[in-house]
Amino acid sequence: MLDIRELHQNIVQLNDHYGYLKEGFDKFGKLMVSRFQSANSSRLGVKVLLKLDENYFDIKFLDRTFRFVFSTKINQKATLDGIVHCRSIDELNKKYIKIGEFSFDGNGRTTVGPVNNPLSLYDETASSYILLHYIYEGVIGDQGLQIDMSLALDEEDEE
Repeated sequence: MLDIRELHQNIVQLNDHYGYLKEGFDKFGKLMVSRFQSANSSRLGVKVLLKLDENYFDIKFLDRTFRFVFSTKINQKATLDGIVHCRSIDELNKKYIKIGEFSFDGNGRTTVGPVNNPLSLYDETASSYILLHYIYEGVIGDQGLQIDMSLALDEEDEE
């Protein structure tokens, strides 16, 4: 059992580390705003709505909303890792659909990419890839998005 001084010190360290990870998530959200609100990215059709004070930001793409939510968990070293959960919001049925999640450490190293060279949450290109990957998975994994090419093929055959 920890004495009060050790307990206090551990709680302070956890709180400090949480703040550092939260700043990292906020940086991720702000990078996405700068990346996708630029004129060069307008054809992508991605809109970012920050709610960082509530630990999330939303991405609007096509007729869907994807929510990226920040949380933490204790890792094997008894320190905190940041977790980013990606969910699709089913507004009609008032529910969330889990798309996936990844973790990141205090240096921004994520669990996305090769183990020996993980993508960084703090790099604009890498973090954009991560975000677009989860959006794509959410759209392609959506059974409601089925493109019927048979009509287009029939029209070509008539010519």
